[in-house]
Amino acid sequence: MDYVKKVISQIKQNPDKVDKYILQNLDWSGQYLRNSLSADLLTKILKEISITATGTEVFITTMHICISDSYKTLEETKKQLKSLKLSDFPGKNVVDCCAQILMLAEHLDSAGAFETDLLCAIARIFTLSSEKIFNVWAIETSRKCIKYVKSVQVNNPDTLPEQIFYESINLEAQEEYCSLFYFNQWSPATTVLKADEPTLPAFYQAAIFKAVLSAIKQAGLTHAQGPSSSSGKNNSTPTSSSNIICNYCKAKSYSVDKCTLPQWIFQKPENTTKVFEKNGKSYHWCTKCNCFRIHDTAGHDKWKSSPASQHSG
Repeated sequence: MDYVKKVISQIKQNPDKVDKYILQNLDWSGQYLRNSLSADLLTKILKEISITATGTEVFITTMHICISDSYKTLEETKKQLKSLKLSDFPGKNVVDCCAQILMLAEHLDSAGAFETDLLCAIARIFTLSSEKIFNVWAIETSRKCIKYVKSVQVNNPDTLPEQIFYESINLEAQEEYCSLFYFNQWSPATTVLKADEPTLPAFYQAAIFKAVLSAIKQAGLTHAQGPSSSSGKNNSTPTSSSNIICNYCKAKSYSVDKCTLPQWIFQKPENTTKVFEKNGKSYHWCTKCNCFRIHDTAGHDKWKSSPASQHSG
């Protein structure tokens, strides 16, 4: 800016050596730009330059103020993202936390300021959970992020066999959370959940349903699949019940038609020793869980005592 002011000053001091249209354009461009600015931005600019400044001076000052403000805002957003804690949300609600993460991350991403190492910061938020089962997933995800960030520093991300995005971390976190909440294994929720608690906003409901539905699809399970009456192992899914609703939806006072979880898992078969297979997994009726699980009744105690086993179902 000092150099620009010096050149303009030299031009104005020697008007006979410069085309008169150049001098007029300097003044006219300044007036035009000032008239096109908002009152707030013009106030900031006039603190830096005079009311008679040329168009060149107005333009440079405007760019300086806009870029400066944007940089400060983005840095503040990064700081806010890194300082997020799961405990900031009632009941350590992962869905609410993910909504906040997504808002901040998209703000940075839209400005081209989302740095890869922020993936580690996002994963670290979930490692602070007090739930051991959830921590198994969170710690493993955090390790993957650290490894991925190191790889990106020396390789083109497009050449890596697997890429990690903040959206995928968010979706996985919500799937893990909903699965635990569904089976009453998210203890923080029990301290804040009340019968008269208002329902979640539509945005959060949609996020929950989307995450759970995605998990169901990945497992290859749908409501439409019917039961098999044959003995032994089979590849069919038990029938869903039209009047059964999951614990999560009960707690939130959702109607049956809104429940996207696989209601068939509560349909007790006539022969509880029967097993069915789906996508390479065997599903058993566990009398202690009172639903279909990957473990059977005999393996329930071992499953319950091992966070790693609980994580796998």
